Amino acid sequence: MKLSIIIVNFNTPELVLQCLYSIGNSTTVQYEIIIVDNDSKDNSKDIILNEFPNILWIQMGYNSGFSRANNAGIKASSGEYILLLNSDTIVNTPAIDVAIFNMDTDKSIVASSVQLLNADMSFQNAGNYFVRGGLNILLTLPVINEIFRTIGKLIGIRKPSVTTSDTVNYVDWISGAFMLVRKSVIKQSGFMDEDFFLFAEEIEWCGRLRRFGKIAVYPNVSVIHLEGGTTNKMHKSIPKSYYEYWTPKGFQLMVSNLLRIRKQYGVLWMMMIYIFYLIEIPVLFLAFLFSGKYTFLFLKDYIANVLSLSSLMPKIILNKPGFYKVI
Repeated sequence: MKLSIIIVNFNTPELVLQCLYSIGNSTTVQYEIIIVDNDSKDNSKDIILNEFPNILWIQMGYNSGFSRANNAGIKASSGEYILLLNSDTIVNTPAIDVAIFNMDTDKSIVASSVQLLNADMSFQNAGNYFVRGGLNILLTLPVINEIFRTIGKLIGIRKPSVTTSDTVNYVDWISGAFMLVRKSVIKQSGFMDEDFFLFAEEIEWCGRLRRFGKIAVYPNVSVIHLEGGTTNKMHKSIPKSYYEYWTPKGFQLMVSNLLRIRKQYGVLWMMMIYIFYLIEIPVLFLAFLFSGKYTFLFLKDYIANVLSLSSLMPKIILNKPGFYKVI
């Protein structure tokens, strides 16, 4: 088997079917489909298997998140390559064939992605670079991000992401929405870290994959990513925003960010990010008073998330293994 495509499902059978049909219409390499279901409470299994009876269905029995579900799929796979593919993607070009051909040609590539597009065909980040200590997280914080973006432009800091390009880009990490990985390398790097529930797990994993070769983003082929299709449905949050730090989803993001930085850069860098989460409170308060952009409810919910985060800090500081699921 050339390729194993792993799709995690959680109450999104319509998205999964749309994704599967797009794969069949665009891909010619030999592949198998593995659906890992995170304890959906609808009739996802019947709907999907009725249309695609030959797929391998893995039932997790609980909402295991992204890492654990994909690891279950990887362990059951038989392909030379593993493709982690979000259920909210549409393969609108021969992206899978091209990525595999390129990785077959260049054995130094351990993982790859392609251009990701929004539903309106505008560009999403195609690849990303590590910033020391994970400080690029500060670019996602409300208000504070504007300060750091201005400073970055003034001193000429390289943008930490690749939105679009006409050439192959070699990056530090790619999105789990479309992540093609050489299976032989997984035996060296290890599986995805199962401490993570959602968010940042692919970043930490890419940090380990990068030790064994390059991570590429290929131009001129694309996949449409209906960004946050599953998590937005779960938590009724604003579409296309991963940085809603005042929501339950935002709280999970905070936890996963700190967990990733603790694992990748150590305690001091993790504490620095946590301090900026705290600094954001008076900054948001001033923005609430004078800008009119942020509501009191926004401020209150953000403070609640930061205070809840403090109870997890000892566990994260000690790098205790566990399942950091908070939503």
